[in-house]
Amino acid sequence: MSFSPVDAKQDLENIKQGSTLTTNIDTVVLDLFKKYIVYIWNKNTEKFYAADFVDSESRTYDIEKDLNASLDFDLAKKDEFEAFNKISKKLAYQLVSFMKGTTNPKTGILFILNTKISDSNYLCILKVDVAKEEIRVWFDEDDLKITYDRVENVLPNADKLQKGAIYPHPSLDKDLKILQETYKATFFDQFLQCKRELTEYKQFKEIPKIVSAVNEELSPDVEINAEQATTDSFNELKSDESFTTQKLVDLAKKAAPEAKEEVVRESVQQELKKRGIRDLDVGRGAIKKYKEEIRIDDITIKGPMKSIKDKVRIEEMNGTYCVIIKGNTKPRVEIKLK
Repeated sequence: MSFSPVDAKQDLENIKQGSTLTTNIDTVVLDLFKKYIVYIWNKNTEKFYAADFVDSESRTYDIEKDLNASLDFDLAKKDEFEAFNKISKKLAYQLVSFMKGTTNPKTGILFILNTKISDSNYLCILKVDVAKEEIRVWFDEDDLKITYDRVENVLPNADKLQKGAIYPHPSLDKDLKILQETYKATFFDQFLQCKRELTEYKQFKEIPKIVSAVNEELSPDVEINAEQATTDSFNELKSDESFTTQKLVDLAKKAAPEAKEEVVRESVQQELKKRGIRDLDVGRGAIKKYKEEIRIDDITIKGPMKSIKDKVRIEEMNGTYCVIIKGNTKPRVEIKLK
């Protein structure tokens, strides 16, 4: 593990760095970093997305080359441990450079972890937000170590992590799985030299819209409830299956039954391109996990999509909305809005 402070006001020529083998880290501290990795590895929500590196000619530096080299280092060997630290310090330099080009980026610590999971090597890149006065406890001393007293009440819990990435992507044919708490800042994507794609959550939300668009373009006379068809398709998936681009083509074919498959595929690809999706891959659990909302004037009803579809009914009668919400144990509630 290597770690460096990252601050937009930092002197690029004087970046400090600490490094250690995980065998030398307190068990409690090591468990926290394991939780960081597991959090990024397992979660599939609106905060996470898969990405590929941009074309080599578009990169300001070849991060892919450095990350690939770091994957294969045997850190028990002194020369390879030093080579890993050299690359890690270069990554800190690059991150600070991109932070200087953005507005009020948060100060923090960049951690680069070389780890083995299920007999495969991965790099975990964490940008952890830490207050400046707390960073000084770490980096104003000559002997840079990660100890319990330095970490306690300083580093956030895993679910409060702001930015992180795993290379390569643990489950998809993508270069990176990225955690991005906020979408306003782009410097982390620029630092990773990748192009941001839609999250699994947003991909899921686009599926019924794409089905409707294909239906309108190719078979406007065919009636289809795109949202219900999407729900049905997800419910048909096996527990370990994902909703892929091919499954979207199959679903869109139902919306345009008279069109040839290649025509439907081309229409689907055009719609994906409009939405910035290169390849669809959404987990089966999306139908249960992700939220839907209904808005009527200043009233908003939110809940899991399946619950919203099954338990909320809206009727309009002469300019008055009647909202019927079914509960599990309580009697239904009716709300009338003028």
